[in-house]
Amino acid sequence: DVYKRQVLRSTIPIGRGLASSAALCVAAARSLAGHAGINLSDAQVADIAFQAEAEDLGVACGRLDQLACMAKSPTLMSWPDETSRVLSQSPHVLVVCLPEPVAAGPLLQAFQSNPAKMQQALQVWGQGAVQAAEAVDAGDWNTLGQLMNQAQSAYEAIELPIAQAPKLSALCVSLRADGALGAKFMGAGGERSAIAVYVSKDARDAAAQTLESRGLICVK
Repeated sequence: DVYKRQVLRSTIPIGRGLASSAALCVAAARSLAGHAGINLSDAQVADIAFQAEAEDLGVACGRLDQLACMAKSPTLMSWPDETSRVLSQSPHVLVVCLPEPVAAGPLLQAFQSNPAKMQQALQVWGQGAVQAAEAVDAGDWNTLGQLMNQAQSAYEAIELPIAQAPKLSALCVSLRADGALGAKFMGAGGERSAIAVYVSKDARDAAAQTLESRGLICVK
């Protein structure tokens, strides 16, 4: 009966690499726990949401999406102990979506089936994630942009046919040419969406207006 009464509303675009499924599972776990009068820590809610998505729903995901949803703000997370530190600033970012998304499932399966080909990219992403968090904390948007570009280059260098995403690569190049300090893929990549960082809020908003006039979907 509890499940029948639960209504969830979201403005997060579905299937765009924005952790919409993680946010849904986190919201559902918090709502059901509250309805049952159970007090759970943020870490416990994130763990329940992860189990629901990965084990019950069979989604090939890690725990970071759920933890990020619980953090509600830019956070530096240490893995594997999951300690976290709230960062002092938020970057001026814009998510840009191509009109037609592509399912991430086949991409994730290909990545998991070819760990050797993924190793170099994973090293770049892992090192860059910590450096990017430090850049965010310092408000160093130029360094953040450079690290995002490096992450995108590592993705494009993966020698898997399914990972080739010419439209995504072209979008990232276009975003940089139009003023973004850096741009990279979102989620598993493919032909879905990209995130770009700008020097200021005004620059980001101006870019969003231009991109939307071209028929692209923008999320601030």
